[in-house]
Amino acid sequence: MKYTLLASALFALATAVPSNFARDSTCDCGPAPICIQSWPESCYCQNDYLRKCYEMCGGAQPTYGDCSAVAKKRQETLPFSCANVRCREGFVCVGAGICVLDTPCGGFAGTPCADKQTCVDDPRDDCDPQMGGSDCIGLCLPYQG
Repeated sequence: MKYTLLASALFALATAVPSNFARDSTCDCGPAPICIQSWPESCYCQNDYLRKCYEMCGGAQPTYGDCSAVAKKRQETLPFSCANVRCREGFVCVGAGICVLDTPCGGFAGTPCADKQTCVDDPRDDCDPQMGGSDCIGLCLPYQG
């Protein structure tokens, strides 16, 4: 009886198809696309590739990424930087009592500032352009010079 149960269990394991069975190894989905590195477009691009490959080659249903929009995080003014001056809505504090418009610049896209303004590192984040952070977002300040 023990041997019958053991043989039955081994037969079931040997003939079972795993639930995460990979796609047909002879099917080629082609190279993965080079997706733009911008959210959520990069997620849509990757999911589209997974869907097309699944439709073409079959196999296990792919796990798609969650492409929900990321809520914009409002950066807080550093508590010590404004010397008890509270900036108006839409402005940020960049120094002792200095409030400027919250106009981002620089970063990966290299967003420029308006005329007579210059882009400086945003002190509210921990990205440091002097320490390898070449894609750091900055703030537009009036040009002094």
